[in-house]
Parts: sequence; C-alpha cells; structure tokens
Amino acid sequence: MFRAVLNRRQSPEQWICSATMALTHTRLIQDLHARFPIQNLHPRFHRVEGSGPSTQPIIHDMESHIAQASEQGLLLGQVLGH
Repeated sequence: MFRAVLNRRQSPEQWICSATMALTHTRLIQDLHARFPIQNLHPRFHRVEGSGPSTQPIIHDMESHIAQASEQGLLLGQVLGH
C-alpha cells in the first residue's frame, strides 16, 4: 500500500484503497497504539533501502520471527528482543 501511495504522486489514477479499508486500518492502528507500547525495532533486524521519498525500511526474516513467536508461544517483541 505504501508503494501505491508513492506511485500516486506520479499517477493520480493509481488506486490505493477504499475509504472503508482506510477507516478500518486507521482504527486498528489507533487501537494498537493505545494498548501496546510502541518500540523501535533493533537495527540488526532491518535495513533501509532507497533514498529520499523512496526510502523504505525492510525487516529481515519477518516470516521466521513470526513463526518462532507462534511456535514458542511468545509475543513478537520477545522474539525481537524487546
């Protein structure tokens, strides 16, 4: 979705999402922020690609981190060292 937002700058007809999807996403993120502390991800788990407006953080091996948390009954933050 983030890439679609950036692409829209070049192409106004670029579809991003419906208003309903955006509202649902915004409510979810607001609820998560209200319930859980927001913590920065340790640099060993991500890298930054691109520069300027195309800069994007890339999380290493996110699938394996989620699988490990699930298999061990841990929160993702525990697997990532928070």
